[in-house]
Amino acid sequence: MNDRLKQQSAHHTPSGFEAQPYLSCAVDEKIVVRLPAGLRRQLKLLSERRQRSMNAEVVTVLQEHIRLRTTEQRIAAHEADGRETATLKQEALHQLLKRLPTEKQEALLALLLD
Repeated sequence: MNDRLKQQSAHHTPSGFEAQPYLSCAVDEKIVVRLPAGLRRQLKLLSERRQRSMNAEVVTVLQEHIRLRTTEQRIAAHEADGRETATLKQEALHQLLKRLPTEKQEALLALLLD
């Protein structure tokens, strides 16, 4: 991946969070993943649209998923403790909304404002 694409991968994430630029190095851990039929093609199209490698796209999606699950776990822990959860719920909602494509955000706003 060239330098321009590496820089873009650091700033273009569906959740709006600033992801760390993914730079491969000798100490990266490697795994082999079997994908269901058609998923590789979808991943290729998505990574091309976001102008990054398929590997960088997988890493970004996994990081965002883990970040979202961590937030959900924090909310559950606070609810179990009986503490205030409004701020955490707003944060989780904000993360989910920012992950939506622009056209879906606009459609959702149109529904809410009608």
